Order: sequence, then structure tokens, then C-alpha cells
Amino acid sequence: MSSFEYISAVKDFDDAPEAIRSLLSIWHRLKADHNYPFKSELDPIEFKGFLGRLCVIDITQDPLDFIYRLDGTEISAASNEDLAGQSILKGTPSEIYQSHFEEFKVTFEAAKPMLWQISYVVPECEFDYYRVMLPFSRDIQSTSSKPDLFITYCHSRTSDTGSFKSFRQLSTVQ
Repeated sequence: MSSFEYISAVKDFDDAPEAIRSLLSIWHRLKADHNYPFKSELDPIEFKGFLGRLCVIDITQDPLDFIYRLDGTEISAASNEDLAGQSILKGTPSEIYQSHFEEFKVTFEAAKPMLWQISYVVPECEFDYYRVMLPFSRDIQSTSSKPDLFITYCHSRTSDTGSFKSFRQLSTVQ
């Protein structure tokens, strides 16, 4: 990819759609008196309305990297690739995913929930969305002041429902 326009900026949660504010509220409730909520406290039922656009990303340090453990079905369909088990830097086009890496790095260093507004164009499509990044600890034994993983949720700004255009057919359970 020789040239592209990529714009990202941190936004205030007060300006976010209700779905994102609801997810942040769940995060605060799970966090309680800890630095971060624990991964073990995640209840898929509580996140049912978010699942297709949720990703679980493990954080490795030395060197810093972000590994997809779960790439939400709607997200992988919109990007037309499933990065589960891979570094964010394996995504294509690489220039876009390098920018994503930098956003993850900023959020990791801030060690707090962050809302990013992201816009870019690739030959197949134009993307304009919010990505909320929520830091989590693996478990109660984690003593790090930095998160062990992120739960991310993406919300399209071009759709009333926040859903993304899909480049591949998602199966539906009847």
C-alpha cells in the first residue's frame, strides 16, 4: 500500500455512543478496588450484545506486542482476516496495523481505558469507527501496574447499530 490517509484521535467517553458507555460501566463495576478487572470475571452472558465486535488481546512485554486471542466475528469479517493467535503486526495492510499498534502502545502506557476514533480508506472500503480499549489483569496474582490484556470493542460510526460492512458471509444460527 503506497499511500493512505489514516486518522486516529483519543476521544472523551462522554461523547461515545450508549453501547460504549455501557461497556465502560461494566468495566468499572468489574474493576471494583483493583487496578484492573480480572479476566476470570468476564461473563460472556453479560457481554452478549457486544460479542461480534469484541476482541481479546494478550499483551507481551520485552518486546512489547499485542496478540489476538479472540478476533470478534464481525471484526474479522469486516477486515476479511482473522488474526486469532497472531500479533497485531501481522494484519494487512501493514501500514494500517502499525498505526493500530501505536494506539495499543499508547493505551498500554496510559494503563487506563481509552476511546479512539479511527478513520481510514483502503481500496475495498472506508472505515470510520470508535475503538474502546479496556485493560484487564489475568488474575488476582498479577502484580503489574500495567495490564496483561485488553478487551476491545469497535463501533462503526457509519451505521445506526454500530455494525460493520462485511467482506465475507457470516454464518447464522437458526
